[in-house]
Amino acid sequence: SLAYAKLAGVPLQHGLYTSFVGVVLYFLFATSKDVTIGPTAVLSQLSGQLLAANAKGLGIDIVSYSVTLAFITGIYQLVIGFLRLGIIVDLIPVPVIAGFTSGAAIQIIIGQIAGLFGIPNINTNDAAYLVLYNTVSAFNNINFDIVIGLSTLALLVIFRIITFLLVKKGYKSAIWIGHSANAITIVLFTLISWAVNSHHSKPNFNVVGTVPTGLNYIHVPDLSHFSSIAPTAVSVLLVSVLEHVAVTKSFGRLNGYRADANQEIIALGVTNLLGPFFGGFAATGSFSRSSIKSRSGVKTPAAGLVTALIVLLAIYIITPAFYYIPSAALSAIIIGAITDLISRPALLVELWNIEFYDFLSFVIAFVITIFFSIEVAIYTSVLFALLVVLYRVARPNAYTLVRDSAGGWTGFETLKQDDDEVKASPPPPGILVFRIEEALTYPNANYITNYVNAEIQKHTKYNGKDTVERLWCESEPRVKLDAEGVWDSTSKDLPVLEAVIFDFSAVNNIDATGLQTLVDIRKDVENYAGKRVPFYFAHVRPHFEHILVYFINLLKPNHEITPVVANAENPDFNVVRSSRVIEQDRLEKYGNQTAFAKQFIFRTIDQAVQAATIEENHTSVQPEI
Repeated sequence: SLAYAKLAGVPLQHGLYTSFVGVVLYFLFATSKDVTIGPTAVLSQLSGQLLAANAKGLGIDIVSYSVTLAFITGIYQLVIGFLRLGIIVDLIPVPVIAGFTSGAAIQIIIGQIAGLFGIPNINTNDAAYLVLYNTVSAFNNINFDIVIGLSTLALLVIFRIITFLLVKKGYKSAIWIGHSANAITIVLFTLISWAVNSHHSKPNFNVVGTVPTGLNYIHVPDLSHFSSIAPTAVSVLLVSVLEHVAVTKSFGRLNGYRADANQEIIALGVTNLLGPFFGGFAATGSFSRSSIKSRSGVKTPAAGLVTALIVLLAIYIITPAFYYIPSAALSAIIIGAITDLISRPALLVELWNIEFYDFLSFVIAFVITIFFSIEVAIYTSVLFALLVVLYRVARPNAYTLVRDSAGGWTGFETLKQDDDEVKASPPPPGILVFRIEEALTYPNANYITNYVNAEIQKHTKYNGKDTVERLWCESEPRVKLDAEGVWDSTSKDLPVLEAVIFDFSAVNNIDATGLQTLVDIRKDVENYAGKRVPFYFAHVRPHFEHILVYFINLLKPNHEITPVVANAENPDFNVVRSSRVIEQDRLEKYGNQTAFAKQFIFRTIDQAVQAATIEENHTSVQPEI
């Protein structure tokens, strides 16, 4: 807690206040028995950066800024929790989290080198590369602190190696050596510091100094700068919620229970809303503290009261001993704790092999964190991740299907990638089967329309009007025409389009624009084929089957779901303006429009192809739209 208060740029006692208030308030609302709330490395570093960047310009003292920042973050968290908006966490992919966490860890380590070596007057809230440059440039100011710092770091490494070897040999209880390493190390070097410095008026190396005893900060947060601080609190909100949900999910999986994400965000919000009244800064779930709690075998969130009691004793009884804690030892503790947050290099290789955009998300988050700040990295990398999601929706995989040697239906290009000696049979002449691997919605409507039209022109011949005039708005003809204005002689051996089949096995939704897309495609298709072309659908999800029934029963040729130009005679554009008059004999045969439409909707592609083949030599019974 003391070390993270140092990262946050506030007096060290506020780290204790944050830890105490966090565990006292959290257990009342929590659904996780293991999680401990308190300051964490990344969140404290972010708070410190925001403090350094904004507090002076606002004319507000550092403590007031930090507690107000936490207070506003708590408000945000409560709003998200009560509105059940915890789903926003799912919108931020793991590579982004790993990227800015790794970048923040390296940024923190670089920032602690100056404290480790005893170099004064280094602004550790600058970009990491500037901090490193300034630190190296000031190496001539290294003092005796380096001995304490490197010795502390070496002892932490020794503890870690001993723990690893003992656990590897089967001594599972040795894990407690690793958990106790920080406490043992800080006590040891505090005793050394006391022995060396207690007889001198001025310490021989930098020490923490006086830490006030008791809860001395009880104030209402200063909200006079609410509007100025509120925008910056968004980044604190994102980091705190991401860290907390990740910790609760991890220990839930480990111990066989499932925490309620929204309730956890509410608990976190209460902690950050009320904690500032007692001097607490932004807090979230701590992985290291929660790990100790989990291994202790706690059964309910009420175990947090024990933690609170220990922290309270430290605040009122042990604080005089904090005077001799070496500052270099705190820097070493931070470095030792933060190294676990750095992703292993193998992760980059895995991301490259799995998905390039995931790799790029990690790199963007990591690099921006190093060269700018955690706040900028969060906004940029999250924006990039959302753009990737939108791009994937707007440019889905779409395939023209053929039957493979196993009897299934596969995209021909996919087969060629898998095997150079492709053995595949297309559907009957004039029948094309398309698979769309995404919801048919407004972002991809135009892309799907262009893809289907291009594939139809590629695999079937033009059979429409003898001449087609190029419109003023077209850069090239819509169909292949020769110099005389008829279809290109190179495609004369291709069949005329007879039917279009859509495999909707990967389509989970259709919106109004998606429906209009089907209408537009069918209009283009029938102009190209010069006749009615039935549309068939396979593997349709039940929850949007009624939309396809609606589509199949449309009658007007120029019907639009949302027309651009108003029709003065009929201004109601919210519903389809169609008489839906179907041939009387068909109505008598099928009874109603739903039954009629279902002759074009099938469970499998094979059934759809069979139906299309039967109708191939006859006029389509599907009504013209």
